[in-house]
Amino acid sequence: MKLRGMVNPDAVMLLNRELLPLLEKFSKACILLLRPESVHFILREVDADGMQLSAECSKDMFFEPGQYSIDSRYRNHIAFSFDIGLLRRVLGAVCRNGVEVLHMKLAMRMVPTVGGASEARPFLSLETSAHSSVHMLQDLPITQPFAPSEVERLIRDMGVELCPWYLNLLPQIQSIQAVADKLKPLGGGAVTLALTRSGAAHLQVVAPQVHLGAEFRELDVIPPAMRTDAAATPTEGHPEDRLEAALQRGHVCQVSLHLKHFQKAMAGSSLLGAGISTLHVGIGEEGGHVHVMYTLKDRSGRSDGATPAVELQLRMPVVDD
Repeated sequence: MKLRGMVNPDAVMLLNRELLPLLEKFSKACILLLRPESVHFILREVDADGMQLSAECSKDMFFEPGQYSIDSRYRNHIAFSFDIGLLRRVLGAVCRNGVEVLHMKLAMRMVPTVGGASEARPFLSLETSAHSSVHMLQDLPITQPFAPSEVERLIRDMGVELCPWYLNLLPQIQSIQAVADKLKPLGGGAVTLALTRSGAAHLQVVAPQVHLGAEFRELDVIPPAMRTDAAATPTEGHPEDRLEAALQRGHVCQVSLHLKHFQKAMAGSSLLGAGISTLHVGIGEEGGHVHVMYTLKDRSGRSDGATPAVELQLRMPVVDD
């Protein structure tokens, strides 16, 4: 099993400032899956309070051209877990010293154990060189690389079934976050999310002595062919009346989910900042899950501009009524 790569400075900055802080909001540990053509950061349900999250970028966006090689017994795939906080500290030091590239490879190191003995353990070795002549070498502890059967199961489980249609919440995300912040005092309750094919998202929370609701309109429907005729959508009256009318026409997907899950998913927009190009939210077939998809712009100029730097997907479980 061999892995060598030269992480480009744009990827280092993206990890340090945006992606790792977001992942750390959900879990302390993360799985890194490296494939011949792509790099994935994965949080499984057991590590993220029942949610599932994966962030993917192509090898060309992550590594310097021609500076990535990988070899393993299972289709040249390598996966292992690491501590997010430890990697953040390493990358923080890298960025403070103005490093241009980060050399990455797998390594085995002898580590002292109880009784004065020692044993070989796996590490992700990170080495840098900087304009300031500062040289850094850091070995990040990792788990044993996954067995081929574990890698296969990981790839199978990280796939999320696409929803019939989505709404792009990005134009209204600040208002949605403001509402989510107001809901925080309600603690670990449930929130009802209703999406309409006319391009509206409704949030409702019912708690003891509290009934809160909000409507966000004029959102893009993806794909556009799923959007209903605007003339059939009432624009006057109360939001609950518009939602009821859409329900009667069968143009609504509606589920209940954990309020804390929804708050974390929407908070990602603040951590990812201006790099977000889309924020799509959909509800799975028969209301089985909520699917959130962020895409981050390529601000490095390494692609045609249409290819996203990162595609981040989050699957949230629903709450049974």
